Amino acid sequence: MDLAKVMSDGQITIPINIRKKMNLKEGDKVAFIEKDGYIVLADSVMLALEQVQNAFQGEGERLNLKTEENVVNLVKEIRGERLEENKKNKFEKNYQYIDGILKKLDIELMYPIKNNSITISTGNDRQVHMIRLARPQFLALAKRAVMIEMNDFIWQMSLLNLHKKLLFSKMFVTLEDIFGPNDEQGIGDGYKCSFCFHFLLRFSDEKENLGYLMIVHDLRGAIDYELAKIIPINENLDRSKCYSPFEDFTKEEIKYMIKNCYGYLEGWFEGYLERKYDSFFYKTVGSDLIVYGYKDGKFFDKSFDDQDEYNEFIKLISTSYEVENEGSERVD
Repeated sequence: MDLAKVMSDGQITIPINIRKKMNLKEGDKVAFIEKDGYIVLADSVMLALEQVQNAFQGEGERLNLKTEENVVNLVKEIRGERLEENKKNKFEKNYQYIDGILKKLDIELMYPIKNNSITISTGNDRQVHMIRLARPQFLALAKRAVMIEMNDFIWQMSLLNLHKKLLFSKMFVTLEDIFGPNDEQGIGDGYKCSFCFHFLLRFSDEKENLGYLMIVHDLRGAIDYELAKIIPINENLDRSKCYSPFEDFTKEEIKYMIKNCYGYLEGWFEGYLERKYDSFFYKTVGSDLIVYGYKDGKFFDKSFDDQDEYNEFIKLISTSYEVENEGSERVD
């Protein structure tokens, strides 16, 4: 038996052999429990753990958690529900924001859509929310927007090196996985362009800024970005002209944002989508004899110099697609 003396202020010193047995260190907390007429000294952490275990006793059996796999599946289910809830909240928040801008511009448009978004840095501690727009939303906002000049040769050359890892096939499926289906109307007849995605760029630090519109699409064998600034009703700018980047979104910030956007897409594909993707598809860019897609567990991007070789490949892959999908409609 170990004894401890109570000091004048009520403090006691726990004997060293008791501290060793309980693995107590300076700063640890202990609990005093009244039990069967005795006061029991207990490690507060272990006591809390025991109470949690008692509270959940029988829950494993009730939830049919008999194996580790059962537990893992339950965690995945809960995470999935939380993810869906977060997505729903994000969609609603983005839709309300877009609707607010439309009202500021006196534009009436009711078009429910799941406006998914990602957040990208523009440098200088600024962030922009890249919000997917439905085509009607984009066209409505475009009526109050002016184009930004992005054809500067040196500027474009600095962006060309971005698209080495994510070729058309991977870029396309990543954009669809994050933001939803490609805008088929936006690609016209599909001869020069095979995919098109519209976005609203919302700056997180500026409530008065109406933001920018951005299009990400392919054009004759290259990934292209188009940018337009949304102009308030009380400002009149010539919409037939292209303007140099404005002070609220400089050329350097635009370049930084596009590079970060590409990095986000690359990370999404390599860290998540590449492992799970398994859907046969193909798309074409007839103007430049390009075919890309996914077949037999592999992504492919092919370009041809000869029209006949291109046509023959299209014939072969379209036949394979029809056989695998039992005559379902082609994606392009």
